[in-house]
Amino acid sequence: AEAQKAAVAAQRDRTEEEKRQMMSNIEQEERQLQEEVQKKTETAKRLAEMEHKMVAGKQVMEKAIEQEQELKKQQRRLRKQQEKEAELKKREELQRQENMELNTKCASQEEQVQKLTAKLQKLWDKYQKAQQEMVDIQHFNQGEREDLLSMIRELKQTLKLKTLIMESFVPYKEIQTCQDRAMWDAEEDEWRLAPVKIDTDNRPTRPGSALGLPRPTAQMARIRARAGNNPRFLYDSILQNDLDQPERTTEDFEVHPE
Repeated sequence: AEAQKAAVAAQRDRTEEEKRQMMSNIEQEERQLQEEVQKKTETAKRLAEMEHKMVAGKQVMEKAIEQEQELKKQQRRLRKQQEKEAELKKREELQRQENMELNTKCASQEEQVQKLTAKLQKLWDKYQKAQQEMVDIQHFNQGEREDLLSMIRELKQTLKLKTLIMESFVPYKEIQTCQDRAMWDAEEDEWRLAPVKIDTDNRPTRPGSALGLPRPTAQMARIRARAGNNPRFLYDSILQNDLDQPERTTEDFEVHPE
């Protein structure tokens, strides 16, 4: 860059303005070159740091692997130690049982008789307790059985009464319809009635009046309708009022025939 500046200064065939422009370009190129050098230096520094970190991470990984292997070795040793301890405990328990058997065999006959007597007494007490519990359970079951039989008798009487009422006052067709609609609900543990299916196409027609009225009317309603003007007893529910007569605006004149 200094050589280029000196060469530009030595040129005499160029104007001062051109020389300044060339010097400015040279300085700009020099700054760009310095920036590139600085960027390369920083990049190299970062690469070195990353390489150092990678090496350190590799070392940490190797150390972790070694520690894991050591831990596995310690675990294997611990399992072997536990197995040995279990084996020793098993042997100790077998030895203790053998010692107890020897002590039992070495006990006197009187002690054996006392032990057998105590055992027999315990068994007899258990037998007496079981007998008493059996008697109590039998009494309880007898009471439960009587309650159930009483409930069954009441339910049968109620069923007979309802059946008699239904057969006497409910048409057989309605009974059959209710039976067809009835379905058992296992979750609620009760009977339910399915919704009524309405046949809109074959809907029954309303029966007509035997007296020729627009609709069927009870005898009491006809009597009350004739007796008064109450719209409640009228078949069309329309109140009928007499018309108010207007005031007279004319006069009658008497004319003699003469």
